[in-house]
Amino acid sequence: RSSSIANYVAELKTRGLLRSSYPSNLDTEFATELNSLPPVVYAGFDPSSESLHIGNLLVFLNLLRSRQFGVRPIAIVGGATAAVGDPSGRSTERKTEARDVLLRNTQLITAQLKSIAGNVLDDDLIMSVVDYLRNCKQLRIGEMLRVGAVKSRLADERGGISFTEFSYQTMQVLDWTMLLKKYNCRFQIGGSDQLGHLDIGAHYIKRTCGGIFAAGVCMPLVTDRAGNKLGKSIGEGQVWLNADLTSPFHFYQFLRQLHDDEAELMFKYYSLNQWEYVLAKIEEHRSNLGKWIVQDALAKELTKIVHGEKGLNIAERCSRALFQGSISDVKSFSRTELLDLFGNTIKVVRDDVKTMGDLADRTRSDNIKGSALMVQGAFKVNGEKTLNSEEPLVVESICLPEASDLTLICWGKRKFHLVQNKMADHKILPVFAFVDDGEQLQQLREYLNSVGKAKLDLQGKMSENLNHCGNDLVSGPSDVSDNLMDICAQLPVDYILNSVCSLMVMVPAERAFEVVKAFCDAITPAHFKGNGWNSNAGYAVHVLSNLFRGFTAHPKIQEMLYRSLVAMCSEAHMIGELDCSTETLQKQFKQWGTAVDGQRDILRLVHVGLLEDQKADQAAKVMIMLLGTYTEEDAALAREDAIECVRTAVVDAKSFSFDHLQRLCAVKALQKSDPLMYSALELFISGTLKDYLSFVKAHPEFVGEKLKVDEAVLLKKIRLLTLMSIAENNNVILLDKLAEELDLPSDDQLEDFLIDAIQVNAISGKLNEMTRTLVVSSFQHRRFGREQWQTLQKRLQTLVSNLKQSYANIHSINQHIDSLA
Repeated sequence: RSSSIANYVAELKTRGLLRSSYPSNLDTEFATELNSLPPVVYAGFDPSSESLHIGNLLVFLNLLRSRQFGVRPIAIVGGATAAVGDPSGRSTERKTEARDVLLRNTQLITAQLKSIAGNVLDDDLIMSVVDYLRNCKQLRIGEMLRVGAVKSRLADERGGISFTEFSYQTMQVLDWTMLLKKYNCRFQIGGSDQLGHLDIGAHYIKRTCGGIFAAGVCMPLVTDRAGNKLGKSIGEGQVWLNADLTSPFHFYQFLRQLHDDEAELMFKYYSLNQWEYVLAKIEEHRSNLGKWIVQDALAKELTKIVHGEKGLNIAERCSRALFQGSISDVKSFSRTELLDLFGNTIKVVRDDVKTMGDLADRTRSDNIKGSALMVQGAFKVNGEKTLNSEEPLVVESICLPEASDLTLICWGKRKFHLVQNKMADHKILPVFAFVDDGEQLQQLREYLNSVGKAKLDLQGKMSENLNHCGNDLVSGPSDVSDNLMDICAQLPVDYILNSVCSLMVMVPAERAFEVVKAFCDAITPAHFKGNGWNSNAGYAVHVLSNLFRGFTAHPKIQEMLYRSLVAMCSEAHMIGELDCSTETLQKQFKQWGTAVDGQRDILRLVHVGLLEDQKADQAAKVMIMLLGTYTEEDAALAREDAIECVRTAVVDAKSFSFDHLQRLCAVKALQKSDPLMYSALELFISGTLKDYLSFVKAHPEFVGEKLKVDEAVLLKKIRLLTLMSIAENNNVILLDKLAEELDLPSDDQLEDFLIDAIQVNAISGKLNEMTRTLVVSSFQHRRFGREQWQTLQKRLQTLVSNLKQSYANIHSINQHIDSLA
């Protein structure tokens, strides 16, 4: 007779939710053991953010599904495990969050789960280090090293894995063991990347609990037709369950606008309705294409589950107004109603948007520039199509009638967002805000002297010029800058920096440069350190950013502030907060009138910051822009920059095409100034593994000393490039022959390499185990010259032709339908 757990697993399999299991073939080869499991199942959720998202909801809803089979579901929110960090599905270390942040996230997610279903435990397993180590005695290092996430991270010589994240699996094991002892829980479900943790946990339980059987299943990753993770594939960021992050309207519309294939799959995966009902609804949908039957059912069910009846009503009301009513209906809503309907807004600082193109850029969350897209008619402001990106923006003219700070924008036909216009954010200490400038400076000095050890002269330059406030301000902040390090060591950094900043924006224009320069000289990574906004470096970034916006009319001061901003953003690992695109940099240089040498200095700073923040693709573009400032006349001066360009490109794991670098005159000059580095570039442009091994043999110190990277990294890179070269000439490759070319054993090691090659998009294809071949469907070109451009042109022409034919066919069908009506 089937047990509750067995019936539950059968239902998951019917719905296509068994991606993998431990042990494998759980429902067939281990049917007896499966039937013996007690009716308890658990799933864990790490509070790595303040809300769960649509992907987490898949696991949670299917955890709740177990109730339909008499199984007790337990959700555990892992505060301790989140503090350690799960290495699964990542190639780099997770950011370590502060204890108070994790505690707050844990409370928020626990409340979120309880609002949906209740029955949530808080995982804060507390034990001494000695007890922890004693409990880990039965864990085997060999088993832990075989976990896929650990194995792939150890293979990455640049990153590797910390002991903290390596020990994550021990925390999950202890969680499961604790639940076994308290609730007799021997079954677990998880996401697509959790199989290794299930394996380790089940083995540990068997080893330490008298040989009892434990098992679990992993659910599939929900993706769109292009293979992108669903919820992030639409260019709008993650779809959160928290209404403040993703409003009920946007949550509802995300589901309502799914493609038919995606909607049917999600309905099977997510719906808690009986399977027969799901199949009937899908059949009804397929018989009435264009009526969005499955999308409608899915959106209503999940929105009600996550946001309740009230949230569903809000989403449906907003949808009716936007898609079935008219823009006048929306304009009639009060400000409170609009904020209730949309939930969250895109906040735009008024000083940051001068044109409609600026507004379009600020309201895109993907990598597409809105100002370029709007000319195609894809951008509407309050229902009016806007095409001219250079049209001056008058804030008052775009606000809704009943809400003077809100604007409704729409991308395409269905992507609506509410934009909130905000004044510039200048954080000034109120105690000094409403007094005479000279008196304000005097109060600031007195205040700093009263609470800090660093003493400022109250009778010096200022007393001689009390009637010349501008002179006071010039000398004042300079004095503060001279003592800034001592002052900030005694007082809250953000408090002091904002105080000084509030004075500097009032300095007369003719004297401002030297004051700001003194301030920038003091605000350096050598003295202000840390990661993120809440660090000393982050406070410095905030103040420098405010100053940057405050001196828009002074290009030279802005340029100086931008240099300091880049340096501090690099220290705080916040370079992503700056718009460092080459287009923006070119625009800024033109606006500032930056000399070529100054441009080069800034571009070098930006390049270093992007590399430190692991934004190699963007860093490469900046480096190419830097080298583009050199001409044949001064190319020899670019030797160090050109060497760094070649080095970073070659060692970047995601770069496979380098021939474009040869077209830069600064790189060409390396043929004379550094022929060995130029030879290395040529090797990675067209060479193979055999060429690389010969090069390294002739120059054994080059990789470590010049390229500054572990040889294993380059060995993997040149193997990938060699594979790409082979794929260009043959789309069916014998594995034994390939193993010989790549100098790899023709076993699991070769298979792992090919899987990695597909994951990094070096090639696409499938392994045929029967014929022992690799069938290549596509590959990246190592060179992209005239021939490749011509091929691309032909493919695009074919695509355009096919689209035109499809359009003609659809038009013909519509005409036929109209004639029948």
